[in-house]
Amino acid sequence: MRNIRIRRPLLFAVTAVFVFVLLFVVSGRGDEGGNGRYALSAPPFVGVASAAADNDALDTIQNEAGISAYFQSTTPVTISSVRSVFRTIEIETADYILGSVDLANYPEDHAPHVYVHKDGWFLAYYLNTDPVAKIVDWNAYTASGDTTLSTKLENVLSIVAGAAGVGVSNITHYDFRYPNANTMMLIVERHQGTGNNYFTINIPSSFGVSERSWSLKCNYGCGFNLNGTALQGSAIGPYPNYYGFISGAQMPPNATHTIEIYDASDDVGGIALVYTE
Repeated sequence: MRNIRIRRPLLFAVTAVFVFVLLFVVSGRGDEGGNGRYALSAPPFVGVASAAADNDALDTIQNEAGISAYFQSTTPVTISSVRSVFRTIEIETADYILGSVDLANYPEDHAPHVYVHKDGWFLAYYLNTDPVAKIVDWNAYTASGDTTLSTKLENVLSIVAGAAGVGVSNITHYDFRYPNANTMMLIVERHQGTGNNYFTINIPSSFGVSERSWSLKCNYGCGFNLNGTALQGSAIGPYPNYYGFISGAQMPPNATHTIEIYDASDDVGGIALVYTE
């Protein structure tokens, strides 16, 4: 068990860099877990009249996007160079392309939407009906030996950037549903194969929480509880991914909440918070 009390950071947040000791007091059963804190900031090319003129893709993004990740390459991009990595293409011109890109070993509904502009802008997102916790890349996390917590959006951007022959740097996340939210927190835990693994969390009332959600990667017959109530029970493998929203009534501020992963096998799960501090 890890006891996590979210506090105001002693250092400014750095996008896509994980800050641990300064943010949390961690202790208890199950020391296989991790925390990631991301700064959220709006893409400068969305909503700017000069950039959005005659760009149907940007209109689509603003209407349907939820959580997203983006960066700009240091060199321009040839749109035809990335076309082959798209599973589906919704809009394509000489200047930009918008469609979906598969992630290896994930089902089709986990394929993020990706936008690429010839000026070097890359943006990946899930729909505004998807919970933020869907972005946790459990496959990458387990493949790293639980040492690297990353998002599917970051990783799909690497795929597309690789096709374009450009490097990836300074990836920033943003949720189009919550323009005032400036922080995203991912907290994960691994079940160790015996008993139940859990952590507790306490959210200060001074934080304006926009969304709470959960995600679970299940080997076989696992479950995910919040304060003793199943968010996902008796999930059947092999290796499906489950996720969903948590209401404010289920996880109010200034209270200690217990998140528990249980099974007789090796599973990982966690929660995502989007908030303003």
